[in-house]
Amino acid sequence: HVVNTLKGFDSSDATSALIASGSFDNPFVGSRYVVIAPGGGTLAKKWAPSKFAELARRLVSEDDLKIVVVGGNAESEYRDAIFNAIPEGMGLDLIANLPLVDLASVIANAQIFVGTDTGATHLAALIGVPTVVVFSGVADHNIWRPMGRSVAVVRKPLACSPCHIARIEDCVAAHKCMVDIKVD
Repeated sequence: HVVNTLKGFDSSDATSALIASGSFDNPFVGSRYVVIAPGGGTLAKKWAPSKFAELARRLVSEDDLKIVVVGGNAESEYRDAIFNAIPEGMGLDLIANLPLVDLASVIANAQIFVGTDTGATHLAALIGVPTVVVFSGVADHNIWRPMGRSVAVVRKPLACSPCHIARIEDCVAAHKCMVDIKVD
């Protein structure tokens, strides 16, 4: 039964249905915007709020993109950093404010997606939006990188990675796998 079901399954139909299932009235539809997902599940997978803020500032000033920030309550620390770095009206704060069912449609209308190793980043890659993932040394990027046509992995290779740590306190390299990744 499973094999017969899989033969009839079309992943592009499933992706289209997922995108269409959302009901969020995105005020940036029709605008050029980037979705930023600064989460990471653990601190060991996160890039600094100041770096995401600088990235957002540059995307607004140099590329005339608006900024949409997504994530859960754990990403609220990024809110002030990012929104203080960009002009008022150039950003949309969806941290802890976007039901999961609406995430796909918000991502699908973006020009580009930037995030860390999160479910949202994998979703963006699956949808086919050009995706940049800032990848920590926690997991093996050869195994866990998002799969898609337009995915770029930015990482700092270190001898200690993949380290598989769950807590930043267990890092033996001062989190250089993320600290040393520059906004450029």
